[in-house]
Amino acid sequence: MKKPVSKKLLIPLIAAIICLPWVNAVFKYIPNPNLENRAFARFPNVRMNNLDNYPLQLDTFISDNFSLRAACMKVYGRINLYGFKKSAIPRWVYFGKDGWMFFTGNELATFDGSSSFRQGQTDSIITKLNYRKTYLKKRGIDYYLVILPVKNMIYADMQSDALRALRKKNRTDFFVENVKRTLPDLPLIDVRDDLQEARKIEPWTPISYKTDNHWNRLGAFHGAAAVLKGMQENGAKVKVPNYWDYKKDSVYNFTGNLAMFAGLQGVIKEWEYILTPKNTPQATKIENIPCKVPVFANSWEYQLHYQNTDTTLDKVLFIRDSFGSFMVDALAEGCGESLYIFDEWKYGLNKDWIEKFKPKVMVQLVLEKHLEHLLSSTSYPDE
Repeated sequence: MKKPVSKKLLIPLIAAIICLPWVNAVFKYIPNPNLENRAFARFPNVRMNNLDNYPLQLDTFISDNFSLRAACMKVYGRINLYGFKKSAIPRWVYFGKDGWMFFTGNELATFDGSSSFRQGQTDSIITKLNYRKTYLKKRGIDYYLVILPVKNMIYADMQSDALRALRKKNRTDFFVENVKRTLPDLPLIDVRDDLQEARKIEPWTPISYKTDNHWNRLGAFHGAAAVLKGMQENGAKVKVPNYWDYKKDSVYNFTGNLAMFAGLQGVIKEWEYILTPKNTPQATKIENIPCKVPVFANSWEYQLHYQNTDTTLDKVLFIRDSFGSFMVDALAEGCGESLYIFDEWKYGLNKDWIEKFKPKVMVQLVLEKHLEHLLSSTSYPDE
């Protein structure tokens, strides 16, 4: 009996499907951008003393470099969003209410209290902070520590009621209490309450991105204002910018990293907000100080240098991370000369920059999920 024509077509059809990714890799008919904000695996080298791991390494390489990976992620993301109303990668991203997305990992653990310091870690960090305060004081420099909240904390109400019900006192709460008790003369600025108040100014306008784990420019502005207010209350000569001195514009074109991780690039967008001073800014970006720039994901913004026309204000060195990027313009308006160093999420003392820049004030902007970096990324006392 002859086989039906449909069955005869199966062999070339399956062969075509198998060959399609390889053909696309050569001719690039379907774009394959990296949507995951990470470096993909490289082709593994064969090592005779480690052959057991080679199959897994090769599988990871093929999975990461599959030429239809981005397209398949988008399809998978759409199926999960519209078909099942859930995240395609719950291990990394989870969905809250009204289109809000949140990072899982250590940001969720920071929010719900499941992440905690190991025994003795808090005391070790406090010892380090005391060393930094003493080191800077001997050089006539005031030291401020700032705790920046994760998005999960700012918008706790946009997460599921079940998740909120599980929340307990978290490690940031304990850390702030311990530092204030043991180092009462160290100005610690905790902006969590300030940002909750900022949400009330224009309740219809979010201060964090819905589809990204960072705050937007509005949240960064209010965060910067809270930092400058805290510095001012502790004696620093700085100015606090007024939100109503800025014009707010918006454009509906933003897709954040969480949406891209979930394969939803081009599917979901949200408003991007822009703040423009109504008057001529007093602070302008000036030439960077000569230095060797380390190679890391954000090398292009390792150093930012600003000068304010009001030279009576304090000269300030800020050590920051990616949450500080949108804060820079507002912070610069409130300081005299200011320097912003993105030190690869180490939050180190950065003695070399202290000697080069010679600030009057040093401020460390530490995201709460990275508090342990104060301990693990730099040695003590020779930081």
